[in-house]
Amino acid sequence: MIRKALKEDAAQVVRLMCVPMMEVARYLTGKQEDEAVFGGMTRFYLREDTQYSYVNTLVYVADGSIAGSITAYDGAKLDELRKNALDMLAQVQGAESPLSDETEAGEYYIDTLSVDPAWRGKGIAGRLIEAVCQRAADEGHKRMGLIVDPANEGAKRLYARSGFEEAGTRDFFGTAYIHMIKDIE
Repeated sequence: MIRKALKEDAAQVVRLMCVPMMEVARYLTGKQEDEAVFGGMTRFYLREDTQYSYVNTLVYVADGSIAGSITAYDGAKLDELRKNALDMLAQVQGAESPLSDETEAGEYYIDTLSVDPAWRGKGIAGRLIEAVCQRAADEGHKRMGLIVDPANEGAKRLYARSGFEEAGTRDFFGTAYIHMIKDIE
């Protein structure tokens, strides 16, 4: 079953969310130890005004636990959603952020997608993508976007199967990622 994430889901969702973005999560929290990173990311998850918020997240529940999560939002709101994280980062790191914009106005952006290893290979990621695309369409958006590591062949195949096409590259966190888009109605 897919549903909106809840605050009470924080412990499970944050761990899943960090899987594809641990390097960025370490930077955003200023922490290196996994548990400290999870604690810092939980602060972002519990707020309604950050890109990693529960309000931007859908979860797939199987056998009473969260088997997967997807976090996505309107790309036009990136600066607004990122502001609080960057303000906290400036306090922790004492420097300007090296994060470039991975999305833009005009696309509903999939920020993170992760499935618990015990549940992989069961179509959960594809169902989460379908659900978030429907959510975006219901809100009036016409295009989905995401970035993917060029070395992650499995993710590229998953997104291609879900209708995403390559649309150039985007620099993010010092790495050139493949930008993929999908038109939705």
